[in-house]
Amino acid sequence: MFEPGNLYHVYNRGNNREKIFFKPGNYQFFLDRYKKYLNEYIQTFAYCLLPNHFHLMIGTKDEIDTGKKVSEQFRKLFISYAQAINKQERRTGSLFQKNFKRKKVETQTQLTWLLYYIHRNPIHHGLDNQLDYRWSSYNALASQKMTYLDRESVHGWFGGRTAFINFHQQNKEIDIKKLQDELN
Repeated sequence: MFEPGNLYHVYNRGNNREKIFFKPGNYQFFLDRYKKYLNEYIQTFAYCLLPNHFHLMIGTKDEIDTGKKVSEQFRKLFISYAQAINKQERRTGSLFQKNFKRKKVETQTQLTWLLYYIHRNPIHHGLDNQLDYRWSSYNALASQKMTYLDRESVHGWFGGRTAFINFHQQNKEIDIKKLQDELN
């Protein structure tokens, strides 16, 4: 269960580690559905969508019944997305691993390294060699373009936009596998 007014790392992958995004349009469709089902109940700070898994960093709103609602809305998102993909791919069965994971973010250190981990994931998995992977929130957070992400909070955690960018660029040698073990 999600608790009101807290930060979480939410993640899941395809059943049997199989793909959950089959075509380029699937990524945007997932984000659109995500916003439709969850924007009312959460703030989104970061995301990364990869072919067979995803990572989100969210904050639950302070209302008392938010925790239960957020879980229910994620369930609706996953069912809706899975039904659409199963129809598109002419497949049946579970698209996602059984229960999605959520881990409460409790310290400033966890928070900054989680953002780094989420944004470096495409590099770690060999999908891109830069931070500007299309289905990551890094570009939206590093730019000044309009976004639904809570960019102001993210920049504040790092001490500003420039510090956010520098943190991501200066820590290239950090072992993301070690971070993965600590953050998941």
